[in-house]
This record gives sequence, C-alpha cells and structure tokens, in this order.
Amino acid sequence: MDCSKFDRRFLSSPLISSLPPDTISIISGSAQVDNGLYLDTLSRIAIDPNFTSLILTCYEPIFTDLAARWRGFAMVEQLAAGFGRVLPVMSFLVDMAEEFLLHCGPGETASEFLTSMERLSNELDSEELSTVGHGEKSLDMLLSLHRLLCFRREAFLGLVNADVLFGFTNHKYLPVRYLSLRILSIYLKAADRAQEGMFLDFGVGSTAEEKVLGLWEGREVDYGFLMLLEGERLEKLSKDLETARLINAQQEMSTGHSRVINSSDLSPLTADMCGVLIPRLRGMMNYRMGSTQFSNNDFRTSFGIIKYR
Repeated sequence: MDCSKFDRRFLSSPLISSLPPDTISIISGSAQVDNGLYLDTLSRIAIDPNFTSLILTCYEPIFTDLAARWRGFAMVEQLAAGFGRVLPVMSFLVDMAEEFLLHCGPGETASEFLTSMERLSNELDSEELSTVGHGEKSLDMLLSLHRLLCFRREAFLGLVNADVLFGFTNHKYLPVRYLSLRILSIYLKAADRAQEGMFLDFGVGSTAEEKVLGLWEGREVDYGFLMLLEGERLEKLSKDLETARLINAQQEMSTGHSRVINSSDLSPLTADMCGVLIPRLRGMMNYRMGSTQFSNNDFRTSFGIIKYR
C-alpha cells in the first residue's frame, strides 16, 4: 500500500506546524527511515488528541495498525481518549479497545484504567490538591469513559466503579460532578427524569440559567450541551472521512516520493486481508510473551476469533 498520497494530505494541514522538524522529516521522506519507524511515528501522533481526527481522515486505510501500536507506548488515559474518539466511526476496533483497556496484568485484580480512576478519586482527600489541575485531569478520564459507554455500554461497563464515581460527585469542579452523574445514569440505566433529579441533588445545573463550564476539545463549553457537541463532532468526523475516501479514489498515484507499506511492516496485532487491515487479537498472546515472530501470513488461523457484532 502506497501511503505517499496520505502523507501529502497530512503535510498540507496547518496543524503540522506544531510538530518537531524531525517528525515532519520522517513523514515527508526527507529523512530515510524504515517503515517501522514511520508507522511508529504516525501512531504516536495519532494518540495526541489534537491530531487523532486528522490522522484518521488522512490515514484511514492504515489506522488499524496505528491504533494497534498504541499498546506499546501509550498510557491508559491516552488509550481511553484515543479509542473514545474514533470508535463511533471505526467500530471494528472495539475488540482491540476492550483488550487494551479491560485487560488485567499478571497478579492484578483490576484494569489499569480502574486503578487510575481510583487513584484520582483518592486524591480528593489531599489538602494540597489543586482543584483545577485535578479537575481537568479527572474530566479528561471521565469524558473518555462517557464516550466509550455511549458507543457501547455493555462492552465497557467493566471500566465503571460506582463507588469511585460517587466520590467524584462531591468534586468542587462542576464539570467533573456533571460527567460523573451522567456516567452513573448510564451505568444504572436511569431514566432522564431520574438523571435530572440526581443533578438537582448534587447541585449541578439546578437552575435553567446555571452553566456547567469546562474544557472540551481545547475550548470552554457548557457541558449541559455535551450530547449536542458530541453529535456535531462525530458528524464532522464522518463527513471528513467521506471526503477523504472520495479523494483517495480519485487521486493518482504519486510520481515522486513513495512510501509502500508491506505486510511484513505491520504490527503483530494487525493482519492484512486482501489489502484491508484488520485487528488480529491472537497476536496479543505473542505480544504479551514478547514475541514478534508471528507472521502476518498466519492471520487465517487468528481471524476466527475476531467478533463481528
């Protein structure tokens, strides 16, 4: 698969001005690097919330492999944020997201995500706690969890600890309180009227004029309009993907620099099925044992465990 046309579209975005020169050199081809480093570089850019949507629209045909590489370096809050952003338009990655986020390591009784949420909740008792800083970090985690649950409640219910969420309902940062209650409502399958009662009980939006101001996608918004904002975000992402697909279908192959990705360049967690990249979860067994010798030619035996829903 020649990725040069994807590179050209990405490099034409004004957003790349914030990237280090070395990173741009790797993508543009001015720095001669192997395909593994090239894909690793794109994967690290893709986990950045400022670039996730752009990378997805520019590199959709190889995004499965970029997401598969997140497991090798990303923190759990980054994983949750990344999958929370893209799953509504890349639903076939849900099994990969479940594996990355819900898996417990050897000797562990809870996933890393649950452990991180519990740690944030316990920090609320600290007198030296910075309410704003802690609130923004907690808000990011809660927003990711909310997105995952809105996408598929049953798949990610294991990321919810009701006791921890109840702890957040006393947070001084109003958006944290608001999102905690929304997530609890999803967890409890509460009706809208019951949810409104919870907001009233915990002092969130108790009047029609009260705003729940907090950061969302880098700008301050009223979280009372969260579902509307999320709907607009996904609608724009879907339209951008459709536009990119049309451009890919019409655009001629590059006559200059080319970047051809072969099956041997892919992550052990990705399989090439007739030019279409799909998750290969059986690769996780080899990945956990530190083996990278699982050939992509073996995808026929692992394909059967991928659960299409």
